[in-house]
Amino acid sequence: MNSRARILVLEDDDSMRQLLAEVLEDEGHQVLAVARGQEAVEAAGTETLDLVILDIRMEGLDGLEALARMQENLQGAASLVVTGYASEEDTVRALRLGVSDYLRKPFDLAHFLERVQRLLSETRRRRLREGREERLRTLTSWALLALARTLEGQNLPPGSSEAFEKARALARRLASGAGLESPEIEEVQAGTVLLAARRLFEAPAPDLPWPAPPLALTAASEQAGLAARVADLAVCAVEEPEPERRWPGRFEPLLLQSLQSARAESAELPPRGRALLALARALMHAGDPLSAGLAFRRALATGNPRERVEAALGQAEAALRTGCPGQLSDAVRSALDQARRIGPAETGRTALEGGILLMRAGAPEARDLLREALEVARRLSLEPAFSRARLALWTLDPIESPCWQEGLEILLRPENEAERREDLPWLLPALLEAQVEQPRSLACLVRDSPGELVRSLKSGLLSAAARRLGASFLREAGVSLPLGVLESLSADPDPEVRRQAREALGNRSRQTPRTVLRIRSLGSLEVCLGEERLEESSWRSLRVKHLFCYLAVQSRPVPEERLLEEFWPEDAARGRNSLYWTTSALRRTLRAWSAGSQDPVQRVRGRLCLNPELPRWHDLAELERAAAVPDGPARPAAARRVVDLARGPFLDGCYMDWALQVRERVEDKVRQALADLHQHHHGQGQEVEALECALRWKELDPLDQGACRALMQSHLALGRPQEAIRQYEGHCRTLRRELDMEPPLELVELYHRARLGLS
Repeated sequence: MNSRARILVLEDDDSMRQLLAEVLEDEGHQVLAVARGQEAVEAAGTETLDLVILDIRMEGLDGLEALARMQENLQGAASLVVTGYASEEDTVRALRLGVSDYLRKPFDLAHFLERVQRLLSETRRRRLREGREERLRTLTSWALLALARTLEGQNLPPGSSEAFEKARALARRLASGAGLESPEIEEVQAGTVLLAARRLFEAPAPDLPWPAPPLALTAASEQAGLAARVADLAVCAVEEPEPERRWPGRFEPLLLQSLQSARAESAELPPRGRALLALARALMHAGDPLSAGLAFRRALATGNPRERVEAALGQAEAALRTGCPGQLSDAVRSALDQARRIGPAETGRTALEGGILLMRAGAPEARDLLREALEVARRLSLEPAFSRARLALWTLDPIESPCWQEGLEILLRPENEAERREDLPWLLPALLEAQVEQPRSLACLVRDSPGELVRSLKSGLLSAAARRLGASFLREAGVSLPLGVLESLSADPDPEVRRQAREALGNRSRQTPRTVLRIRSLGSLEVCLGEERLEESSWRSLRVKHLFCYLAVQSRPVPEERLLEEFWPEDAARGRNSLYWTTSALRRTLRAWSAGSQDPVQRVRGRLCLNPELPRWHDLAELERAAAVPDGPARPAAARRVVDLARGPFLDGCYMDWALQVRERVEDKVRQALADLHQHHHGQGQEVEALECALRWKELDPLDQGACRALMQSHLALGRPQEAIRQYEGHCRTLRRELDMEPPLELVELYHRARLGLS
């Protein structure tokens, strides 16, 4: 692209259109100015554009609808929305379309030209990069063609070409999921074909493992090593559907997680944003914040608005762990920008999470964010969020938050266990430094997370008095700590720490460890026993993992016949053998993980269940408990708890019948919670909060008549009749297209009220 860019201006106001065209032409650009959306669509089909500048509101095809129709012809051109009024729905639509920038009228022309120049520069850099990548792809294709010709006549087995192509395509998805970018992805694809070819000539006996990757794919650098491991897994996964089962220990957990995401993506299972977030969280748990930050960045570019908030907060946490304060602040700001477009509750949650991250980094802007989170939590009666914000502010300034003890008591409640564990890394050291005289509270904090106590003692950041106070809890926490940890503390320079560690060693054999099984099944599955997270590679197969989840949601032992019907309906005899193998594999996995302290899976008279004596926390059970709270003063807080727990679909990626039934049940409870919250806020005159609930409700089920009614009510209450009309018309189009139905009378009544301008 040369400096004379081609710009399309879509603006129905004649004077504004002429002004923008003249200003851009004075800058040396070629400008095509049109007044109608259909004209813009036709122009994009015949012209090569570098930038599209558009208004939203106009007769006929509006600006965003025109942009959606132009997308396939824009070839990477940037887009700038210039509008005087944009609703929440317009903002969401713009985000989904990937609009490059947003500018509200009235605006300063110098500011406008600055935005235009920045977008044109980004387009120029992107197209140059894409050109280089295209040349590399051409070179790779030539190399692969030469390889294919070399292999001609070598008596390759039937279907070899198809296997090459499958391995090459899978390697691309794996490399992308693992954080590699072009040209590394192209190199991985070429290396995968070379590896597959070599293995065809060196095919071992069926019971022997594949040969290792060739030396050409193995290098000292970590990037090259990752490429070799991706190629190795891609070739093995084409030959074997469950490579982790055939070659246990060969593949690292993160790549196996990426393999699952790649297969789910290729089968159009979870959306790409959720799959990338799951991979990023796994990388973060595995202690690789650099790779996790890259995966979060990719999720930020592909997810929906809520996923973008999660991705930006993930980037912030990765920046905190890698010691990049500038990136941390930028990521928190990005998360807040996304959250403010969703609504007050999401803004408050993001302000709290971002404020805590900034507080841990010592950033001065943390205080303002935490105050904002405190105010939102107070207004919406969010007890856990209110207590967390109050405690975080107390760590910054004890005078500003004098009633922090009440917040600690709320956090110690069993239902707030997940939030408590999340806050321990910063809360426990602060309480120890403050010499808090609440032994029961501190004991509760360290009972299930003794590792945090040890990390605080070994960090070198605590004062001598705080270390001695922390050491006084070693006797109670020591039974759950590894022997080596206690032995190292028994040699600590501080005599009081040494004494307490030695007493903990002496009491170790006389106590039974108390471990809690923690299960998060709403979204991607996460399982922890105590403080230890079960890695993806620990599951022997997907069937083992799904059997565990099935048992986890049952309220009583399950007959074996029912398990056979759910998991192996095609062949009862073979299914029974498979059930025995899967049950044994699950028992071995959990027993080894729990150091054999308790048998995690029990069989009683032909029925299976998880050990009821093993303390358990399950987000699904918490959600159902909150959903069961009857109407009354406690119902709004319980409904908010349901919405907060619903991080994603139940057991995301599993499409077995029983999982779909649980998923549908959960979605019904979330819909009801959102309806209750909307009614509560609407009745309290909190219309912005009510609108946020209605938008979330509509996202969950676009065909729900109640969600459309709630949205129209909120827009009318906010004095936005045109938005209510637009919502109605869009819902009618969806109903006719999907169900061939007409809207109910109550929606028609709201529509006419909007037409008349009535609230």
